[in-house]
Amino acid sequence: MTTHPTVHVERVLPAQADFTVLEVDAILEAAYLATAADGKLTAEENEAFRAVASKLRSIAAGTPSKLISDADLSKLFDRFAVRSDHAERADRVAAVSVRLARDPARELAYKIAFAISLCDFEASDDEAEFDDELIEAFGLTGDRADALAGEVYAALDEEPEES
Repeated sequence: MTTHPTVHVERVLPAQADFTVLEVDAILEAAYLATAADGKLTAEENEAFRAVASKLRSIAAGTPSKLISDADLSKLFDRFAVRSDHAERADRVAAVSVRLARDPARELAYKIAFAISLCDFEASDDEAEFDDELIEAFGLTGDRADALAGEVYAALDEEPEES
C-alpha cells in the first residue's frame, strides 16, 4: 500500500545527475542497509525508500519521475535482502563502497542513507554504528560527514514544491 512519506528523503537528490546503473544500484543498497540497520522496517522508511528509488531511477534514465509499484519495490527489497542474508553488514557496506568509486555517488549514497535513518524518528545504537561504518567505508572525514548531514537537514527542511 502506497502512502506519502513523512520525511521526504527524495528532496536530498539532485534535480539531475550522471550516475551509472551500478552506482544507482549501490546507492539504493546503501539506502536499504540504512532501513535494515535497526532490524525493523517502518512504513515511513518503506515509503521514503520508494520515493528515493523512483526519483533516482528517473534521474538516471532522464525520464519524468513515476512512483515504482509495490511489486517493483518488493523485488528491490528482496534482491537486497538476499545479498544481506548471505553476508555480514560490513561486507555489504564494503561491496557498496567499491561500486561507488566517484565522490559524488559516494556522498549521495551517504546522504540518502543518513536521511533514511531519520524516517522513523528514533535514534538507535545500531543506526549510529551503521553510520560510522558508512563514514569509514566511504572514506569520509568527520567534518565532511557532518557537512553532508547538514545538507540533508537543509534539504528536508525545505518547503515542498507546488505541483
